[in-house]
Parts: sequence; structure tokens; C-alpha cells
Amino acid sequence: VACSTAACLPDLCGGAARMFDPDAPEAIATALAELWTQPELRIDLRERGMYRAAGFTWENSCRHFRALYRQMLARPLTDDDRETLAADPMV
Repeated sequence: VACSTAACLPDLCGGAARMFDPDAPEAIATALAELWTQPELRIDLRERGMYRAAGFTWENSCRHFRALYRQMLARPLTDDDRETLAADPMV
């Protein structure tokens, strides 16, 4: 994946993409050329992407939102809730 550094995209990709400045056409071209010509880079990013994608599950999303709702409603948090809220959200 070649991805812009805009907004939250770098956090979402978590190191599993070749990032580029969206305001710099030469940076976009360089990123695409690197992915096109460097099979080792493609393989590395693909492996990182598969690992990253594995964390995006319905179970993790549900766990995270449950903890957020409990927190917003001032309900008691479980140890799992506190651990979930302390971790990077993967929803």
C-alpha cells in the first residue's frame, strides 16, 4: 500500500504502508515507483499489513466500544475495559 500522511492514515496503517506527502506529487511518484520496483519492500509491507489487519476484528471493536460506553455512562470499568482503553484503538 502507498498511503498519504494526511489525517489519521499513518496511525491506521501502523507502519504497514509506504507513506507519502499528499501535497508533493514527486513524493507520490517516488512511493509508487519504489513499490513497483522493489519486491522486497512489497513483501515486507504485505506481511506487516496482514499482521496489522488481523487486529481489526469485530471482537476488538465491540470490546472497545463497550469500554467507551461504560466510561461515558460513568459505569464501573472492568480490568479488561481499562486495558482496552489504554491500548491503541483498533476499531
